[in-house]
Amino acid sequence: MPVEARTGVGGSFPSFAGLVGAPEIIYSLGSEEDVILRRTAYLEHEYLYPLVTPPDEVRAILLQVFETVNDLGERPRFYRSVTDNCTGRLERLANALRPGSFPPFMLAQSLPGRTDGVLCRKGWLAADTPPERLRAVYSVRQRANLVADDPDFSRRLR
Repeated sequence: MPVEARTGVGGSFPSFAGLVGAPEIIYSLGSEEDVILRRTAYLEHEYLYPLVTPPDEVRAILLQVFETVNDLGERPRFYRSVTDNCTGRLERLANALRPGSFPPFMLAQSLPGRTDGVLCRKGWLAADTPPERLRAVYSVRQRANLVADDPDFSRRLR
């Protein structure tokens, strides 16, 4: 469930506009296969981490995502590179379930490539594993492309 900035057909992400909130926020929903294959086609790195999260929290997050998606249709919000970006939205979901998981503003919110380290420290991922090791183990780009046409994509990916 990537949270992204809607740039328009053929548009590119406007760096300065992202600071002041010009592009709208969108949630890209789809099957696991669709989302992962789309992202691995365009991004150098993509990870599929096993969260240390009970099923009731996963359900609560999913319901909150659907509520947010529906609300965005009625009241659009704008992507702000520093304060309301993909990582910040996920942090708010985490804080709703586990208050205090993330402080109101942290550098990792502005640097999404460091979020996995924060998730480890906060107990959302296996805390005894350094982020570099997690990235090596849970990178799915190559595996996803190898099993892209497999009818049992999810199981083979793991």
